[in-house]
Parts: sequence; C-alpha cells; structure tokens
Amino acid sequence: MKNIICPICLHRAHSAECVTPSEWGCECEHHIPEAAGGAPPRAPLRGLLLRTDGSHEIVDVPDTWRGMAQVIGCQYVEKVNTPIPGVVFYVDEEGWLKANPVPNLHASWFYPQPIEGNALFLGLTREISSGEWIEVGLSDQQIAAIREHLPN
Repeated sequence: MKNIICPICLHRAHSAECVTPSEWGCECEHHIPEAAGGAPPRAPLRGLLLRTDGSHEIVDVPDTWRGMAQVIGCQYVEKVNTPIPGVVFYVDEEGWLKANPVPNLHASWFYPQPIEGNALFLGLTREISSGEWIEVGLSDQQIAAIREHLPN
C-alpha cells in the first residue's frame, strides 16, 4: 500500500483512485457519503495544544492534516516523536523559515532540537488490520504524562 496524500483534504488515501476529485469534492473514503459506500467520518481527536507562551489546553482536533494545521495555526504540519510511549506532536513544518520564528521552549523539551510555534500533542496507535500507525485522541494518562513536564 502506497503512502498517498489526498490533495484535496490532505488525508492519507488508500490508493491512487482515492485522490481523484468527485462530485463530493474528494473521493477519499472518508468523504464519500455512507449511502455511496464510504466510511463514516471519524470523530474529532482529543489533543493537547501547547502554545509558545507556555499555556496549554485540551482541544478537539478534526482528524485531517488540514484540521491539525488549523489548530496549530500553520499551513503544513510535521510529526515529531516524543519520549512518551504512544504520544506524538505536530508542529509548523515551515516554522523556522518564517521571518520572526517564535520558539516553543516547553515543546522543545520533548525533542532534541528547538521547536518553533504551537505544538499539538496526539496519541498514536497501530491499526491492527493494516499495521499502519494512526493518530488517536489522548488518554487521561497521556495528558498527565505531558503535563508532568510543563510549568505550573
């Protein structure tokens, strides 16, 4: 299975046929109405948004790359692994290329290089049927593990 990104919704597609525009705007399985054989849309994911000023809040994140980018406040996202099992975060992929990058000192604790801009933490699990890693909402335990490393 190839790693194809839908150019319309930026969601991972299952095959080349999934990335052709249609009357629904996109033929990715999650955009085709259930009546036409598509999958129901996934519920928003529970994430933790860590801002550059050190504040943080639990947020509902649409389960698309575009939704993640909107929550972070950027155009392109990049996934960053953390030392916390089953937790990743997403940042502005072009953050350091901006005219006035704003470092996120608290998010940088979770990665060995400086992080710029807001960071969105999500859970990560392996899908049993396909073996692919997929984003999931954070559990209470994962949120507590992230907060242990943040200032009060």
